[in-house]
Amino acid sequence: MIPATVLAMALALWSLLGATTGAAWMRPPIEGGLSHPVSALCLLLLGASVLVPAGLRRGVPVLAGGVLLMVAAGVAPRLTALAQASPGGLSAPGGIDLGTAVMIASLAVARICAAAEMILAAQWLVFLGIWTAILSLIGLVFDAPLPQGVMAPMTAVVGLLLATAFLARAPHRGILRAVLGAYPAGQQARWQMTLGVVGPVAIGGLFLERITSHEARGDVALVVVLIVAFYLLISALNALAFERSDRARRRLERERRYLAERDGLTGLFNRVKFEQRFAAASDLRGGRGVPFCFVLVDLDHFKQINDFAGHEFGDQVLRQVAQTLQAGVRPEDTLARLGGEEFAILLPGRSLAEGLDVAEALRARVAAQRFSRRGATSAQARGAGGARGLLSGQVAVTASLGVAEWSPGETMLELYSRADEALYAAKGHGRDRVVAAPPAGQAGAGQTGAGQAGASFARGAAEAGGRGALEPVGGASAGPERLVPGGVAPGGAGEAG
Repeated sequence: MIPATVLAMALALWSLLGATTGAAWMRPPIEGGLSHPVSALCLLLLGASVLVPAGLRRGVPVLAGGVLLMVAAGVAPRLTALAQASPGGLSAPGGIDLGTAVMIASLAVARICAAAEMILAAQWLVFLGIWTAILSLIGLVFDAPLPQGVMAPMTAVVGLLLATAFLARAPHRGILRAVLGAYPAGQQARWQMTLGVVGPVAIGGLFLERITSHEARGDVALVVVLIVAFYLLISALNALAFERSDRARRRLERERRYLAERDGLTGLFNRVKFEQRFAAASDLRGGRGVPFCFVLVDLDHFKQINDFAGHEFGDQVLRQVAQTLQAGVRPEDTLARLGGEEFAILLPGRSLAEGLDVAEALRARVAAQRFSRRGATSAQARGAGGARGLLSGQVAVTASLGVAEWSPGETMLELYSRADEALYAAKGHGRDRVVAAPPAGQAGAGQTGAGQAGASFARGAAEAGGRGALEPVGGASAGPERLVPGGVAPGGAGEAG
């Protein structure tokens, strides 16, 4: 984008200085090759609008508006001659020709549209400018007079460079996205446009070589350019429509793929994707001897949340816990929701001790969370057996975790069973803790206590106790709530949960 703009501005400045100073060494070999001073100045300003710093982009429409005023002033003598039926009409001396005016005005309005984020309109205007420049170059090459006049070669070249720079600012939007994309819409459009340009130009060139009449050559050149422009227009519109429908199809496919491997509530991987990740991890780690751990997470007393606070709040808790767990694992780890309130994590490259550290950190993260919720109904409160704190405040939820290190040759079901036994051992020892499963082939999942061979490891903040209940912390009606073991509300003879 920047090289094309700088080159265009350099050529425009050269043309402006050559036209104003009259220096012979600045004149190109082609007769009338230099741009009109007004055209050169307008193109120079349009090039400057591309290089405007981001902080001054609001001034681009003002700059483009000034270019439009200059174009109107420059083309006025030609329009006056046409209105007065003067000889030469639009080719009369004294101003810029109509083709140049159309090209520069199209580029100027395109800059205004681009500044207003009207990318599609801006691209159509740029294509109009490109068409007028190419039309003029074809008339110059075949020495064919055109009704709008033939712009200077320097003007056409600078205009094409600026048009290229304008289009390069948004190559993945609008028409360019449809035409240049790697999808079938773009591939088909490129073939159609190539044939639509090469065919008419080649056939028109053969006719022009056989025609000697100057006026007839101009008519044939105009017809050829109109055919090419019409074909390009139809191809672009077709590609744009095809791309929009194909984009909708691709979006639906992405959504289907997402739903096929993601949990619809939390956005985590589902069981199917988790099993695929496990198979890949076991194949990779088994050959290299690198360990990995399996962590099973289950929320404590989640049924009480659904029963007494409602399923809507239960879904909110699951989503927030999923985000909490996701924030506590690495990008290469795999976190999935297996169903209900049960989550699973694969920790590649982690030993059992490292897996326990990760699991403990996740347990602490979950326990530290507070879940705001709407109050339950009176019927729900009565159904809770008088459990307090369910009508106001916040809820804290705990989790029990089981950790198992994969053994070579172990299947997903076998690893899951060992982690599940450790998880239920954590539940049985008071919840809100982490328990490690013994190595594969050893009994004793759920045992606690250091120094016992093959025993699992237990960590957690909860004390061993009964089933536990949903209780308010620090009072019966205010403050955050949490699931505590024991089933006795602070400050009173509570009921078992």
